[in-house]
Amino acid sequence: MKKIFATFALTAVLSLSGSALAQDAKQDVKDAGHATADATKDAAHSVARHTRNGYHRTKRGVKRAGHATKRAAKKAAAETKEAVDPK
Repeated sequence: MKKIFATFALTAVLSLSGSALAQDAKQDVKDAGHATADATKDAAHSVARHTRNGYHRTKRGVKRAGHATKRAAKKAAAETKEAVDPK
């Protein structure tokens, strides 16, 4: 009788621990999925932010270069006119 009870108790403990492990594994997979989703969102937001930043910096650089070219062209035209038509 003791042997049967011990076998029953051992079986009950092993089956409970097996289902507990199954629950832990399932939760681990869920947690990994959530972590992956969060990491993907973080990466996408970072890419979007850096893309916007790069766009604005390029736009500013082109605008500044255009203005510098315009100023240099005006200065060169004035110097050329002065060289051709001295006062």
